[in-house]
Amino acid sequence: MNGNFIELTRDNLSNFITAPKLLVIFGSRGCGVCKQIKPKLKNVSDLLPMVYVDVNICPRSVQLYPKTITHYPTIVLFESGYYKATINYKTIWFDIEKIVKNEYL
Repeated sequence: MNGNFIELTRDNLSNFITAPKLLVIFGSRGCGVCKQIKPKLKNVSDLLPMVYVDVNICPRSVQLYPKTITHYPTIVLFESGYYKATINYKTIWFDIEKIVKNEYL
C-alpha cells in the first residue's frame, strides 16, 4: 500500500501527468476534508496512481487543470496527459472502483 501516492514537494505535476490513469488531488494545508481523505487515498493508491498537489506550493501545476478550482479538495482524473473528469469527493470511493475497472465515464 501507499506505493503510488506522491505528494508534490516541487511544482512538477507535468512529470507525472502522462500516466495512463492518474488521480490528482488539489488541496491546501488548511483544508479539513483534504486532511481526512489523504490517508485513506494513500491506502488505495496501489489500485490507482495518485498525486497530491498543495495549491499554495505548486501554482504552475494548478494550471494543468482546465477549470477554475473553486473548492478543496478538487479531485481530477487524467488519462495519458489529458483531463478526463472532475470527481466529487463525496463519491470518490465508488468512482475509484469504477476507474480501476474501466467502467468510469
